[in-house]
Amino acid sequence: MKGWQSTGRIERGKYKTGSSPKRGERSDKNFSRYFKTVSRKKIGAFAAVLLAISVPAEPVWASDLIGTVKVEFSEAGNTYENGLPEIEGETNSNKYSLSEMTTLEEYMSQWEDIDEEEDEEENDRKDNSDLLAYNETYQVLQDYSQVVYAVIIDAEEEYYFSSSLDRIQVSGLGAECVRAERINDKHTLVLFVRFEELDYLPGELSETGWQEPGRALWNCSGNPKAYHLRLYLDGKPVCGIKETGGPSYDFQPLMQKAGEYHYQIRTVSVDGTKGDWVESEHIFISDEQARQYQTVYEVIPILAEETEQTGPAQIVGYENTGWQDGGDGRFWYRETDGSYPQNSWSSIDGAWYFFDRAGYMCVNAYISWGDQTFYVAEDGRMLVEGKAPDGRNVQADGSLAWPES
Repeated sequence: MKGWQSTGRIERGKYKTGSSPKRGERSDKNFSRYFKTVSRKKIGAFAAVLLAISVPAEPVWASDLIGTVKVEFSEAGNTYENGLPEIEGETNSNKYSLSEMTTLEEYMSQWEDIDEEEDEEENDRKDNSDLLAYNETYQVLQDYSQVVYAVIIDAEEEYYFSSSLDRIQVSGLGAECVRAERINDKHTLVLFVRFEELDYLPGELSETGWQEPGRALWNCSGNPKAYHLRLYLDGKPVCGIKETGGPSYDFQPLMQKAGEYHYQIRTVSVDGTKGDWVESEHIFISDEQARQYQTVYEVIPILAEETEQTGPAQIVGYENTGWQDGGDGRFWYRETDGSYPQNSWSSIDGAWYFFDRAGYMCVNAYISWGDQTFYVAEDGRMLVEGKAPDGRNVQADGSLAWPES
């Protein structure tokens, strides 16, 4: 095949496929050097930097300018450490080549791994231009899901990259270049590419076990919108289906009896496709552990007044369910079975609220859920009309969208 093709990370100028990338691995020494030129202290101030990367280009010879960049993508068949599929990129230009391709998460972490004591003199010479590019990218892409990849492209020595996004052509897997930045004095182009086809992968579950007694933990390839879980005691269901958007769930409030527990879990993709149920490892909860959970999580029922009718007393309510004050200005919500929403939405009294992985209600926050972003106000309620603070319009389903220009 004419040109160049890679799977994951490659060494500049060498053809290499089939290798699974490892966190922190650098195959291109020049690329590694780019990241070492930024100090950790400067990165810590990124939240205050909102400068655009589209700065006036310094004069270059017209013959040296790379006008159009074309890349075609396909799945490689392997996965990264975070479970996302590995992607191949191909281009046939002799003016530039792909030096690295990784997930957005991994790309961002490479900046955080820089040794601030290395090459401080080089930091000063570069005038922080690469840092500004990183800061701006963080601000723009922080609401995206992980199905965004960073594609690192190096120009040959005598060439420079154009700053025009409309000259970048990407294809395959529903590719869309959502952002591009030039670093290393315009000799390196970083494309941030979203793959629409990956949004609908339900993913494959693995290592469905327990982080500690009562707290479920699992891994998943792909990028599902959510997970459904069911808890079992001695083979019988304890509760209905629970939903979470994260890779763990606290079942302790539902483990108030001794016995053998396990859970079942399935993925839910952005388009609603549900994966197969997968069964977890089994654990045993002792009488002592069950009593401890009961002391902390027991729900106290309110019984109806006694009547002449025989039979068990009717439960008409609960003393300690509903909104709970965390004592530090934060609030959480206890369900009637003792559980609490975790990394998920909950509809309460006609309004939608989002709770973080620890179960606390989120406020004044942008919430990424699937391929959409929502906003919850100071009272925790999801906005259903008007505009979010960043100017995005609230659509009919509550998701945010930028106004059409």
